[in-house]
Amino acid sequence: MPPVEELPSIGVIAGTISSTWGNFATHGAIKVYDGNVNTQCLTKKQTGQWVSIELEAGAVEKAIGYVMVRTKTAPTGGFELWLGSSSNDAAYQCGGTHTFSEVAVYCGKTGYNFVTVRHVGDAVYFSIAELEVYEGVLRTIPYPPPPPVSPPSPVTPPPSAPPTTPPVSPPSSPPTSPPVGPPVHPPPGNPPVSPGLAPVPPAATLVPIGIIDARMSGVYQDDIIGNGPANVYDSDLSTAIISSRAEGNWVSVELEAGAAEEAIGYVMVRNRDDAQAYQLGDYEVWLGGSFNQLTYRCGGTHAATEVAVYCGKIGYSFVTLVQLATGSAAGSSRFLAIAELEVYEGEPVADSPPPPSTPPSPPTLPPPVRPSPGNPPAAPGLAPAPPFSALSPIGVIGDGMSSTWGGYAAHGAGKVHDGNVNTQCLSLERSGQWVSIELEAGAVEKTIGYLMVRLKTVPTGEYELWLGSSLNDAAYQCGGTHTFSDEAKSRATYCGASGYNFVTLRHVGAAVYLTIAELEVYEA
Repeated sequence: MPPVEELPSIGVIAGTISSTWGNFATHGAIKVYDGNVNTQCLTKKQTGQWVSIELEAGAVEKAIGYVMVRTKTAPTGGFELWLGSSSNDAAYQCGGTHTFSEVAVYCGKTGYNFVTVRHVGDAVYFSIAELEVYEGVLRTIPYPPPPPVSPPSPVTPPPSAPPTTPPVSPPSSPPTSPPVGPPVHPPPGNPPVSPGLAPVPPAATLVPIGIIDARMSGVYQDDIIGNGPANVYDSDLSTAIISSRAEGNWVSVELEAGAAEEAIGYVMVRNRDDAQAYQLGDYEVWLGGSFNQLTYRCGGTHAATEVAVYCGKIGYSFVTLVQLATGSAAGSSRFLAIAELEVYEGEPVADSPPPPSTPPSPPTLPPPVRPSPGNPPAAPGLAPAPPFSALSPIGVIGDGMSSTWGGYAAHGAGKVHDGNVNTQCLSLERSGQWVSIELEAGAVEKTIGYLMVRLKTVPTGEYELWLGSSLNDAAYQCGGTHTFSDEAKSRATYCGASGYNFVTLRHVGAAVYLTIAELEVYEA
């Protein structure tokens, strides 16, 4: 974990305790937030003792990161750490049962304004010196990880609120011991590269980009020191991160100041080189603007044997590795355990020519053609779309979206161009969600005609369609605001503009789970 002085703290305004030895002024809950590690709360000698603190106004909107449990006289037994909405409310557990030798516990959850420490074990005088709370990063994968959940069906839309009760069946428990044995430095010689790339030059000839922080989806046994994200950038191949056992594990690194102005070249994934190396399996490498933000994908799916992935992009300061469900004999739910994630400068990959400074005026629309049976209706006020056999598709080579519910492999932006209307992308339940696709080389020289939006599960609200030259770029709008409709799960909108190679669909309205099955693009 980073030094405490670098973390933004969340204030405490009140405290409650299960019982008090002596009087409250001397040993009450106020002692756990008085800023003095030489004082402590102290309960009566009973089982199940606890102490709760209420966080400052507005805390419910912040992600609770590290919670520091400081002791003066360490009790015997262990403790559980819970988040909730009132004193002793056990709504969300941060990890499992901890020992009092563990000071820092990471939660990564928003929506709560109470923190509770519960003693586990025989009757003791329960004593805590300080309970400190710091802001963190929202986890996309809860801890412990839930079992895989199927995406919403076409009939039932995603729930308007997350479930209030935990899964009935707990996930598979991690093995008695985590993957053991330190990773070993790969054998001499250049590492393999992603298919189709030139051999990577020796690392000694590359210019490294510094890493200043890291986060991960979950830490095995909450051992931040032994298994935590700092191990992925400590330049020590004898240490490794070890995640919780789950699907879709990820680790993100934050690059040094000014990194966004440099082209990110090679990303080196240094796996373990022992009997546990098979845990990695297939993975993806993403660039973004925050931890676990999946904005630009570097290549496609990479195998565990691939060490070097080339990105060639400017404008990003975070690199994320996402573990996929495939490629490992360990199964879809497994550990993410790698030694190092290294980032080097490179040369930017040439983008398509920029669009003209003034978006071109749409050409005269083609004459109306009566759609054949089953043909999607055109957006209001536009000519009906001609039969598919008369249209020339424009290929899609990349994608990105504002957020992903669950793992990217199951619900990411890749689902909107996989040619399967029975799959769909699925975002988190937020307002302003979007999904973008990058068109094939040469698309910038073509006139983009019809955009086909196909739905499996129909979201509420409305949407806009935009053309641009990067993900979520709103340079030229195709029509106005369109309405999602159960009666028209396929809808055509005409653009008639050239000079662009990205298409973005933006949701308009209240927070929803944005679900799109297919986003198809055709020449005019």
